[in-house]
Amino acid sequence: MGDYILSSVVNVFSFPALGGFLFGYDIGATSFVVQQIIDGEHSGVTWSKTLDDNIQLQGAVTSASVLGALIASIMVFKLSVIIGRKAELQIGSLLYLLGAVVEGISANSSWDANSGITVLIIGRIIYGLGIGFSMHGAPAYIGEMSPPDIRGFLMSLKEAAIVVGILAGYLVGFLLSNTNGGWGYTFGVAVIPAGLMFLGCMFLHESARWLFQAGRKEEALASLTWVFPASKAEQTLEEFRAQDEGNKAAHKAEAGGEEEAAPTVWDPRFRPALIAGVGLVFLQQVTGQPSVLYYAAEIFDSAGLSSVATVAMAAFKLFMTMLAVFTVDRYGRKLLLYVGISVMFVSLLTLAVAFSQMPTDSDSGDGDSDSSLSGTKIVVLVALFTYIGGYQIGFGPIAWLLIAEVFPMEVRGQAVSLAVQTNFFWNVVTSYLFPLILDALGPAYTFGLFGAIDLLALYHVFANVPETKGLTLEEIEQLFNPKTAGGRMVSSVSAVDRTPLLQSEEDDNRSM
Repeated sequence: MGDYILSSVVNVFSFPALGGFLFGYDIGATSFVVQQIIDGEHSGVTWSKTLDDNIQLQGAVTSASVLGALIASIMVFKLSVIIGRKAELQIGSLLYLLGAVVEGISANSSWDANSGITVLIIGRIIYGLGIGFSMHGAPAYIGEMSPPDIRGFLMSLKEAAIVVGILAGYLVGFLLSNTNGGWGYTFGVAVIPAGLMFLGCMFLHESARWLFQAGRKEEALASLTWVFPASKAEQTLEEFRAQDEGNKAAHKAEAGGEEEAAPTVWDPRFRPALIAGVGLVFLQQVTGQPSVLYYAAEIFDSAGLSSVATVAMAAFKLFMTMLAVFTVDRYGRKLLLYVGISVMFVSLLTLAVAFSQMPTDSDSGDGDSDSSLSGTKIVVLVALFTYIGGYQIGFGPIAWLLIAEVFPMEVRGQAVSLAVQTNFFWNVVTSYLFPLILDALGPAYTFGLFGAIDLLALYHVFANVPETKGLTLEEIEQLFNPKTAGGRMVSSVSAVDRTPLLQSEEDDNRSM
């Protein structure tokens, strides 16, 4: 066991991770909810046909939570500096709870179409606001409070919590799919973990790094002592102080000896970290992940396997995510990214070739276009699952782990907010553009295009992403800005053994 207090570390992870679970639950539950609402037999509401006849309204119901999440991620860009991580998580849990209640109320059978659909969309937006606050607060809090040697494990486990939520949403939706008005209960179930998250977060200590940055040094030490033995807590606080003094000295020198205004994430000195972290989140979305899942659902549906397959796919995602969880602190972030993105590339190439051989509906011959699982479709399904596996051991957990690691404390809140905005924005853009690109290029060239972007992602990891395994957040900061902390620097080559390289003033001056 490492040099930390296990019970506190469990709390550091568990309650913030419920924010990820509730995000995943919404993804899984919504896929069943929309289908049940438009099913007149089991919807339990008078406006089932109204929603069934209007594809735009269906899209609005599905995407309203993403809109709420995007709005919240913009709000926390500035709020996170003021209110802290703990308050973010508490606000997120309350929004989850309120959103779930409003979503459940929208299933009231006495309401007409305007009232029911309006209340449902409002509930979805409120729930989405909870996603935005929680998906900002959770990675920032876990990343800042976790012991360095298990930070990768805990951050990857947070991604697993999202997948567990997806699986739970699928299961609850499936179990209630034949219950009259069951979709309201499916949404309402989220009240239980949301309430548990709120109560649990009340007993968390605020992030020690946020407290230190806010000038509350004694509270920061108390927070560190909650997680670490007293001697380790005091040593860590001294590291905070050394890093802070180094930052101030370096920034003052760059400003010509004048006091510098509060920095923002757009400052040129943070550009390498911005390119490394936010670049990963961008590439995570534009390498086809939403689109590949769309095709998987379509093929499963054509074979009459949709209900069983969605649960099986979530279980497979969880298995592959857990593989990353138990290897990220052993093999490092870059290796898992290399492996995961390479597997995605091979899968996308296979999909491109397979679809180029698959006959269209107008073709005659081997019958691959019917509802049976032909040889080509089996190849496609294997490639789809392989793609999902690659994503879950690479981009899925590692992108968010690095986002929580690579930014200095002074701009970490802004950076995580920007990453969340990037995630939701490009998810929406990719999902919207995919049918248009598919119509213009066809599936073979579309997946070939995603494969080409995947190669760009491999280069991005090689050129811009350092290895951060086992380093403290202060040591990681020095990877991107070696002039801070009194000239201390950590080599990316020696990052594995966490040995800071001390350079003389003469060497430091020569490198400037």
